[in-house]
Amino acid sequence: MIARRTQGDSVLRITHERSAGLLVELSDRDEVIVDRIALPRTAHAIWFGRGLLQRIEEAQVRTVLGRGSHLKAPTCLVVVGAESSKAAPVADAIARLGRMFRSAVTFQVHGRADHAAIRSGVNAARRARADVVLAVGGGTTLDVGKAVSALAEHDDAEDVEGFQTGCHRVNPARALPWIAVPTTSGTGAESTNNAVVELGDEKRSIRGIPPPKLIMADPALTDSLPLAPTAIAAVDALSQALEVLTSAEASPVVQSLSIEASVNLIRGIGSLIAAGADVEPGVRDALSWGSLLMGVAFAHARLGIPHALVHYCARFGLAHGHMVGLLLPSAMRVQARQAGVQERLRGLESQMPEMAGGVLEWLSRSVPQLLAIAGLTASLWDAGFGLQDLEWIVRAEMAHEPMFGIPEHRADRHELLDVLSGAFRQP
Repeated sequence: MIARRTQGDSVLRITHERSAGLLVELSDRDEVIVDRIALPRTAHAIWFGRGLLQRIEEAQVRTVLGRGSHLKAPTCLVVVGAESSKAAPVADAIARLGRMFRSAVTFQVHGRADHAAIRSGVNAARRARADVVLAVGGGTTLDVGKAVSALAEHDDAEDVEGFQTGCHRVNPARALPWIAVPTTSGTGAESTNNAVVELGDEKRSIRGIPPPKLIMADPALTDSLPLAPTAIAAVDALSQALEVLTSAEASPVVQSLSIEASVNLIRGIGSLIAAGADVEPGVRDALSWGSLLMGVAFAHARLGIPHALVHYCARFGLAHGHMVGLLLPSAMRVQARQAGVQERLRGLESQMPEMAGGVLEWLSRSVPQLLAIAGLTASLWDAGFGLQDLEWIVRAEMAHEPMFGIPEHRADRHELLDVLSGAFRQP
């Protein structure tokens, strides 16, 4: 057991007892304790808890920032989503956190993690002479924030594409420390060492970014999130948890952590489907905790087929989480042809005896229900894709020759077409 948690009548709680083999736990002071020998690419400090941001004090943040640095009274660049910043809980969090720094300059992200946004953020950090970057928002905002922290002190920062294609590499010694405050439960961007950035019609990562000094994950920041984006974030998180679980790079520890993340996310999604628009705090807590565990696991293994193919969603005007949801059931069925994947999925099923028919049947049944709740189309055909588009995506992705996370082998052209065809479902 990696992380132990129980659910009360309405509020999700995490037990504080330490047991043999427990690698992630939550103390009674909101601090997530991680075994960094087993999980070395974890953030320096992680805090989790409902109402967390109302309880933290300046001295706590300064202590974390000061570990291994000279930062005592830093200047902060606050990177925040233009839309999410309008929500009262997020605005209050930004104001409270901003007062903890000598000065705080706000930089707004207007919906896209593209080259223009990152260059503007880098210039804002330089003008402010920022010592630290505070990123508050969903996946796009966190990606921009960590990219800015990585590139602000690089001479080649203007050439964002060069960092995506490998012409330039991030020098960790020159990266600004950054703090992550996620406002959604889905991307894991607060934990990973890559920033997903638009590159033409695709999305490609800037890699090698140091982990954040601090993650502050407060599920209360997700309370104002409407049902549709909550559902999409949840399926994105679950897809990443399952992709990490079946990754060739996933150690037994990472696999176990992915299972625990998946259990929380699957049960949270089940509650979303059952409750509809009335999302209780305990459900949001479960999704937030599952997303956090997923992010820690994701930092230690690459993703698989759904997120390899979702790079092209922008070309077709499809939202990231929407396309992930369309691809996930068929992608897992294709990957489950491999014995190694089947064994790992059975490990998940053993933790969820209530899951009728196993995880593959659950995905085929529940993910379309989740998309329907979000008001989204249920197939690539309904989303406007043609058969020629499927061929184009496969050709484009095969040109990159990535490892798709299947333990035994790379996904070949026929397997990728099977995934896309399964999500196509032409009537």
